[in-house]
Amino acid sequence: MAAPDPEFERWNNRFAAPGFVFGTAPNAFLASQAPRLKRGMSALCVADGEGRNSVWLASRGLNVTAFDFSPVALAKAQAFAARSGVKVDYRISTVESWNWDERQYDVVAGIFFQFVGPAERARVFSGMARALKPGGRFATVMKCGE
Repeated sequence: MAAPDPEFERWNNRFAAPGFVFGTAPNAFLASQAPRLKRGMSALCVADGEGRNSVWLASRGLNVTAFDFSPVALAKAQAFAARSGVKVDYRISTVESWNWDERQYDVVAGIFFQFVGPAERARVFSGMARALKPGGRFATVMKCGE
């Protein structure tokens, strides 16, 4: 039996708290991109947590796929999407194991996934670029620390 992953446990415990860890409003930078987003576009939300960004994109009429490695976060995201009256294709995955070549999207949004170590970032960013359709939009926000 494999040893428990401390990061997995930390995030699941954090997301298990009442309410939303990062709130329900979309990330400010992502929201500032609203004029560039058109109904019917496809979007991928990377490490989406409790769904604040995917629900917002879906509420704007985008066809959204989102993933996170925390099943606790995704359960909250699914409930949030249902309460908001939108549909999002939620999947459980890590950024390292996501199939970046599965399909291409008009928009790829990666907000606050600074947990990806420096050695892995180049591979993840390359994957995100491959997941974009030609002429697609890439929105990422990273921060140092928590």
